[in-house]
Amino acid sequence: MRHGFVPAPKTMLDARGLLAQAAIAGGNVRIGLKDATWIARGVKAPSNAAMVEKACRMLDDPGVERMGPGAPARHWVFERTTHMLTLFHSPGSCSNGILYLLNDLDLPHRVHVVDILKGDQRQPDYRALNPKGKVPALRLEDGTVLTEFPVIAFWIAQSGAWPGDPLAQARTLELLDFMVASVHMRGFTFVKVPGKFVSDPDAQAALYAHGRDQVDQGLAILSETLGDKDYLQGDFTIADAALIYLLDWAEMDGIAIADNLAACHARLRARPAYAASAAHWTR
Repeated sequence: MRHGFVPAPKTMLDARGLLAQAAIAGGNVRIGLKDATWIARGVKAPSNAAMVEKACRMLDDPGVERMGPGAPARHWVFERTTHMLTLFHSPGSCSNGILYLLNDLDLPHRVHVVDILKGDQRQPDYRALNPKGKVPALRLEDGTVLTEFPVIAFWIAQSGAWPGDPLAQARTLELLDFMVASVHMRGFTFVKVPGKFVSDPDAQAALYAHGRDQVDQGLAILSETLGDKDYLQGDFTIADAALIYLLDWAEMDGIAIADNLAACHARLRARPAYAASAAHWTR
């Protein structure tokens, strides 16, 4: 791919996203001083090699493989290659649940850490992969990228942990939607980062209180749903992968949970998937 526009700082910033998008979509990519002269905003590339080296770094993260490493720099070409599943994950976030599922079902995968506290999710190379700029994202073997926790969990569940009964399937999706859209987004989000929405301390306190109320209500409903079962639906399902990250957050924030939820939490942590996820579970 050669960029068909006049080289300038603004167009080169656009080109950074285009470079990754073209490679991820399956195109062959080349870059060099014949294509542009700016390597960053207001900074001219000192050499052709410097331009190509930066492109290498940008394409390594999305899993694009460089071809012809022995060739002259200006002839280097990049080609998207087939990889195993790649989870774009921020330790301690909701993407812990997807990591847990991948390990529970023994699906070969690699983990690419996206440090959301450092703003990695806003970088052009990640935005090219997932324009929503959040985690989790899962790149499939053919390069297709899935986003949103329930969607990724549903896709993974086709390898197992998916009930055969249509009503049970609906209940699984019902639980997932409740935990992610309500307990997480309307509850824990305001408990953890009220300052993201308002700057006034009193308003932050009110938002925290609202979030905490939503969390308490949500955990009470989940406790009632669990009852005396081992897992939310009796057998382990993808819904429990959302439950484990919510219960982790409750523990982290000092929020009391019902005894049956605490027992389920311990049960989920006793599964081999938890130990297998340990390296990327916390920051």
